[in-house]
Amino acid sequence: MKIHRDLEPLLAVYTQERARIFDSTETDEFWLHAVSQACQQALDGAQLDDLEPKDVETLLNIILETTVGGKRLAYKHPTIAYNRWEAMQEIFEREPEGSTAMFSVLLDESKPVDRRLRKFEEFFEPRLTKLGEKRGLPRSWSSSKFHGLSTFVLELLSEKSYVAYQYQATKQFFDEYTDYQVKNASKRDTATQYSHLVGGYEEILDELSSFDPDADVHDVHAIIYNRETLESLADERGFRGAERQADSIQFTKADIESLLGGADSEEGSKAVARTFERFSGLIGREFFEYDWFETLIWSEPSPGSPYLGPAHTSIETSPYIWFGMAHETMSEFGRPTKGLQVEFGLNPGEKSGFFGRDVLCGIYLNPTTGDTELKEVVASRLRVHSTTFAEFLEDNDDYVLHIGDHKLRSPSATAIERHADSVSKGMLLTVDLTATDLTTANDVVPLVAEAFQELLPLYGKLADVDDFGEIDAGGEGGSGAGTDGAEPPNPPVTKPDDAEEFVRHLEATGQMVFHGPPGTGKTAQAYDFAHWWVSEHDRVDSVTNNVDVLTVHPAYTYEDFVEGLTARTDDDGDVCYEVKDGPFKSIVQRAYDEYQSAAPGEAAPYVLILDEINRGNVAELFGEAISLLESDKRAGGAHELRIGLPHSGDEFTIPPNLYLIGTMNTADRSIALVDAALRRRFRFRHFPPDYEYLRSAHDFDSWDDVEAAAAGDASVDPLVARSILALRRLNERIRSNLDRGQQLGHSYLLNSASESGEFEEPMEVVDVWRFEILPMLEEHYFGQFDRLRRELFDGATVDLIDWETEQVASFDQAGLATALDELR
Repeated sequence: MKIHRDLEPLLAVYTQERARIFDSTETDEFWLHAVSQACQQALDGAQLDDLEPKDVETLLNIILETTVGGKRLAYKHPTIAYNRWEAMQEIFEREPEGSTAMFSVLLDESKPVDRRLRKFEEFFEPRLTKLGEKRGLPRSWSSSKFHGLSTFVLELLSEKSYVAYQYQATKQFFDEYTDYQVKNASKRDTATQYSHLVGGYEEILDELSSFDPDADVHDVHAIIYNRETLESLADERGFRGAERQADSIQFTKADIESLLGGADSEEGSKAVARTFERFSGLIGREFFEYDWFETLIWSEPSPGSPYLGPAHTSIETSPYIWFGMAHETMSEFGRPTKGLQVEFGLNPGEKSGFFGRDVLCGIYLNPTTGDTELKEVVASRLRVHSTTFAEFLEDNDDYVLHIGDHKLRSPSATAIERHADSVSKGMLLTVDLTATDLTTANDVVPLVAEAFQELLPLYGKLADVDDFGEIDAGGEGGSGAGTDGAEPPNPPVTKPDDAEEFVRHLEATGQMVFHGPPGTGKTAQAYDFAHWWVSEHDRVDSVTNNVDVLTVHPAYTYEDFVEGLTARTDDDGDVCYEVKDGPFKSIVQRAYDEYQSAAPGEAAPYVLILDEINRGNVAELFGEAISLLESDKRAGGAHELRIGLPHSGDEFTIPPNLYLIGTMNTADRSIALVDAALRRRFRFRHFPPDYEYLRSAHDFDSWDDVEAAAAGDASVDPLVARSILALRRLNERIRSNLDRGQQLGHSYLLNSASESGEFEEPMEVVDVWRFEILPMLEEHYFGQFDRLRRELFDGATVDLIDWETEQVASFDQAGLATALDELR
């Protein structure tokens, strides 16, 4: 590894200050060394790969009881909550032999570190989760960053394996002072990340040994976490000259042009890539002290470094480079950095995927992302928070919003809602920058850091997390989803065709589920109906106050949904728990207030839409409150029930004017697997693919017209007609070979950027097949391409799939027309 000359002054001044830095009574910045020594001394003489229960008991007591700077060690560690160490101690007390065996496995250096970490975590993690559930704690308490427990034990006891406990700070240090590239790993591959960090430490230690022969890896840790102090001392004492690497980033015209040259300007492109690596580290340094920074994923798939686009590869068109960060909750949709993220990027070439821009700096959802579910979720949340986005754009005229093909400046909330479905073609909320703006800026770092800081709260709205605080422009109003910003007057809402049927079901039971394959309009129908129904009531001043939308996901628990405990640390370092209301309790309270203030039978309806309800554990979400959903057990009912909530002790009942609509994607989970408690309390309405709606939306008067159009050339109308017929045929085969829940919905063949749903260009239809329909079929037949060909394509070698490489083929409109003719 090449060490930059900038590091030598730090190493030199460190040898002068080593004693003071290691004195934990003088500085609170470096504390781990003393604790590590205490743990090693306590286990001196013990055989680490064959421990006894008393050894583990001693170790856990040191971790739990040692104080540094007036605070317990376990409070200081950034990735581990103190009560999780207490929980591990409780598990040890219950299973001393099994726990001791796992500690022995972890510390057995004769075995590969990945196997040791995996076995340790496989033993403790489910027990920790079960203990958290028993205590009524949020699932995140036991499931997040578990590997911190195991790697921390290695940090304390195994000097050869010693490694930094804060990945981001170390990664930034390596980026700035070395050419060592830390490889990334997911939580499932902790050992990979761990071993690469160890390698970096060993390289720096080799350099440090020339200054201090007695140095060890603890010294490397001390240097990393006292870097700013050492830099300041190096400047004061004249150790460092003009060659110091600057903390600013500038782009020249030559940098931008080098991205256009492909292989001909490979060295220039590599230089831009190196600049981006340093750039990402400087941006990260702006944020990594925030608690929420650890929830961000900066690369695929681990936190800590950017994904860099192929700026130095031989791409003839559309060379680009970017870095971005996504919240860890985006992992549920697959590869998080291919989905919704906050991103900075350059693309002076063809601008594919960049909405025609050469610079983007903002919230980004890639147009080519094939994850239909993610796009539907983002569109739903954009509608809910349209007022917040509109107010932000009104107050910040240097930002522009792209939704699909629509470029919006200072749009109204209504305009954002109207275009929300176009998120299927991607979304970008960005500072309005050009490449020229970058080349004239003295330092791009503060510009991008400020934009990220302003946009993260908005990103939080779309990611459905509140880690990033409030939004400066516009503010937040109300207490539930859909109540942000000022409350607009009720816009006119068209009555859905099946509105009367929905009202009948809801008034009978209080809740229903819209279920069917993806793309059949379940969420849109629920949203449109709820807004129409609420707007019809005289007592409703603002529809958004009466309709909440919540996207359910597997990690969602009772504590998130009804009420839970949130932890904080008081001034004495003690952990305290406070009750936090969830969205269900919030809308119940608002509906109950309305129920009490209105005359009998005149209370305005409140509607909670639970999008993707089957992705969560419904019994766990509602807990004891699920019994209150039944009509006769609601407030004022013949068998009214009131319960005491477990955390707050509040008396809780559900008023009759609260209605629930769940949506269920049956491609994700069969309706046959629905919990009996859900079946009994909800009415179910099936939403199949609607070919008649498709025919009408595309202005075909009859099915004979569709057949006639399909015989035409490869222009847009004949291509749409072929697609409708092919979709119907595919769904027939899916019903026969899979089940009806995995059919393809009609909305795949509707242009969300157009109010009519019609396509304007043939390539728009091609893109739907390449990036939406065919990837969904791949998912249905994952790893079974022979079966896919046999069951859906009747054994034919249809050119929509590259059967040799087993991936979606690249085809144009003519190729699609030919393939669809064979299919239908």
